[in-house]
Amino acid sequence: MSYPPANATGAAELQLVDLPIALRLPTDIEFDAPVSGTPPYVTALADVIAAWLSANGLSAVARPALWQRSELRFDISLFSSASLTGRPILRLRNLFIACRNIG
Repeated sequence: MSYPPANATGAAELQLVDLPIALRLPTDIEFDAPVSGTPPYVTALADVIAAWLSANGLSAVARPALWQRSELRFDISLFSSASLTGRPILRLRNLFIACRNIG
């Protein structure tokens, strides 16, 4: 759960940290489902990210200067048994959320 940043004090610029956050297979996705709330998988993934941030003391309160310049990056691949090639049917790369935008 804890992959601590290289510089725990936050005094100097931190190096980019790549984290293997989640691998979850299979995850059923219901297309054209009514929007009635946050999907359970999204909530579970958000909880994993929040736990990592907490375990490493990274928050807007604990380390405001670091929080302001940090971001979470995502590389998402969606696989389907309908794919004849076995390759992802959807690949989203270099998505990011600036930590300062997390409420």
